[in-house]
Amino acid sequence: MILEKLRSKSGFTENEINIADYILKHTKDIQTLTCEELGKVTLTSKSSVVRFCKKLGMSGYQELKKMLYAEKTLEHTMQRKTEFPMLDSKSKYSDYINFLDRMYESVMNRMHQQLNHNVVKRITNQLNRMERIDFYSSGLGYSLGEGTAHKYSTLGIESTAYSSINEVFLASGKNNQKTAAFVISLSGKNPSAIHNAQVLKRYGIYVIGIVGALSKEIEQHCDEVVHIVEGKLLPGTHHVTIVLSINYIFDLLFMGLLAKRYDKQIELYKKISFDFNK
Repeated sequence: MILEKLRSKSGFTENEINIADYILKHTKDIQTLTCEELGKVTLTSKSSVVRFCKKLGMSGYQELKKMLYAEKTLEHTMQRKTEFPMLDSKSKYSDYINFLDRMYESVMNRMHQQLNHNVVKRITNQLNRMERIDFYSSGLGYSLGEGTAHKYSTLGIESTAYSSINEVFLASGKNNQKTAAFVISLSGKNPSAIHNAQVLKRYGIYVIGIVGALSKEIEQHCDEVVHIVEGKLLPGTHHVTIVLSINYIFDLLFMGLLAKRYDKQIELYKKISFDFNK
């Protein structure tokens, strides 16, 4: 996260420390300052601010301001009382709603905290170059992959969910360089998922792991890895937490692809509307 980098000041020059200190002390004011103005108040320069933004992994000053706003808003939310309402046999309908709302909020906040947004951006850019996106998993992971494959196909990308590897097809090398594959493992240590990632990588497919915490082995066979939220908020809610976090990851990538293909999508929707009105 940007705020964590600013607070740690790891590898910062003296000028960068001055900029970081000012941003941390005047986070709200930054939203109204131009890049040049920030350079002046920190006794640096506009070019120094731009270079600093790049060093933080931002495309420029405007993206830095957006990320700061988002993270400060998130921090404010996280400072709220964190206790969850208790559910038992006497709970009312309003209690269910209250708990569910808090659970959604908690999972989203934890995803924001742990996501490496540079990784998400890299994955989105790679997926946008692909002609096919596949999903490999079993059980609950397969069901999530199947639903996501249908969603991604609405972007004009061929997408299919698989519960096992068809190595003969992969060996044919048909369009492997234009294929991406998500390997989903709720624990991160599923032997079948590790095998799938290994085989897919061997045949030149871009592999993204959507995995739990115990994922060191499978990570060796993935181009990128995104971790899901671990733990349960109430007995019986473990799978709900997993589903929410995995869907959030897939939906975030979907929104990135939609933005990159927006003009094409508009033309597609116009064509569909025209065909229906014939």
